[in-house]
Amino acid sequence: NPWQKLTDGEDLGNNESAAVGDDRVAGFQHEVTLGSGESTWFGSVSALDRGGNGAGLSAEVSEVYGDMTPEEILDDADAEWENWRGEPLEGLSEQELFVYRQSEAVLRMGQVWETTDLSKGQILASMPPGNWNICWMRDMAYAIAGLVYSGHYAEARAALEFVLRADSGHYQAQAGVPYQVTITRYFGRGKEETDYNEFGPNIEFDGFGLFLWALYEYVQASGDETLLDTYGTLIKEKVADALLGSERLLTAANLI
Repeated sequence: NPWQKLTDGEDLGNNESAAVGDDRVAGFQHEVTLGSGESTWFGSVSALDRGGNGAGLSAEVSEVYGDMTPEEILDDADAEWENWRGEPLEGLSEQELFVYRQSEAVLRMGQVWETTDLSKGQILASMPPGNWNICWMRDMAYAIAGLVYSGHYAEARAALEFVLRADSGHYQAQAGVPYQVTITRYFGRGKEETDYNEFGPNIEFDGFGLFLWALYEYVQASGDETLLDTYGTLIKEKVADALLGSERLLTAANLI
């Protein structure tokens, strides 16, 4: 923990530690002397490997960045963001454009692109320091619509396909219908989960219709019907039919 050394004005050592514990932090230090009008760059990389393979992780970082300088890395990142950003809505004031660009960036940063499991494409309900770093269909439906309206079709499609590929349907006995869209939310790796109380698991049906709405907005705006071609039967039987089935169940129970 570099806290004490930094507060005492001491230099940090080049320490490696495999210790496990709470409240672990890292510190980075770069020493430089500048004359009048001079400038310099330095950067640091934070990377994690859940298996503790430090050598492999170091090689992977080197492969990503190669011999690039910190300035080149930042310039590339800036250029990539500029190329990704869509055309803003017309007629926005300066303040409205700021909110638009900020929202566009948050949508992008909240989407998962991990490819080793079923998590690719999901959009989290909040990012740190927000507490709800979990994926709900309700929240993601509106995020998908935002991506569609801002012209980011690849990201919107990935979010829709995440739902269609997710490990869902684990609460069919309680939901009363076969379904694909989660009845509450997803674990990070693409498996649905829910919370419980004394009455049993939490069952929410609003995601079925919201998914269909988001899918409609995407197809209408992009003209891409490949999701319908690939998952058409699944969408009909376990989303649309599930929505109708849930309505019948709620009606029979005098809940709607």
